[in-house]
Amino acid sequence: MLRERHDIERHTRWYDIKKKFESDPRYRIVDSMYREEYFEDYLHIMKEEKRKEREMREQRERERHRERKSDRREKDKGRKDRGRSRSKDKDRENKSSKEEKDKVKEEKSKSEKNKKRDTTPEEGEHREESEREERAGSDDSEVARQRENEAEQKQKEREKKLRVEQSIREREKEVQRTLAGHLRDRDKEREHHMREECIGHFTALLTDLVRTPDFTWKEVKRQLRKDHRWELIESLDREDRERKFQRAH
Repeated sequence: MLRERHDIERHTRWYDIKKKFESDPRYRIVDSMYREEYFEDYLHIMKEEKRKEREMREQRERERHRERKSDRREKDKGRKDRGRSRSKDKDRENKSSKEEKDKVKEEKSKSEKNKKRDTTPEEGEHREESEREERAGSDDSEVARQRENEAEQKQKEREKKLRVEQSIREREKEVQRTLAGHLRDRDKEREHHMREECIGHFTALLTDLVRTPDFTWKEVKRQLRKDHRWELIESLDREDRERKFQRAH
């Protein structure tokens, strides 16, 4: 009856599971004082079975691991054997190739000796002179190439220097133009400020000295010249002074 229940685990409590057995006639046959004890024994059996199953599974894993390790060793051994075989074959090929090269070199040396032996003194001198001319021509070509490279490098440096100088001059011109614009604006602002001050002084003079509107500009001007503040408005144009007087009166 307990084995038929798939919802029983090793952490299941008797209080939670006993209600599910009450409808089973086999449950009522078992004496009530032994029911929980049998249940606890069954849990213990379940734990032992789980433990043995886990141990068997681990043992199978270890066996498979040993088998895989053994297979890898066999494969490594096979690769090493094949590597040694290929190395031996390569050594034999290198040895054979070296022997061939030595043989060709020896034959070439013999051929050169035979040529030297068969060559007359005049031919030998002519050959040596030709070789010297070839070496001299090669040296001259190398010197010419070096000179061309040096000249090209110097030309590039001169062009770079000219570009830098031109860039500096352009920057200086730009700075001068910007500075000139700022100076013009500042001069205009100063002139405007001085003119406003002169107008203010002139207005104050008119207010202080001209009491009646019957005076003409000539009469007022003679009177204003006597005041020490006249020097402050001398920079103001005569037309501006007369125009301000006309507007004020």
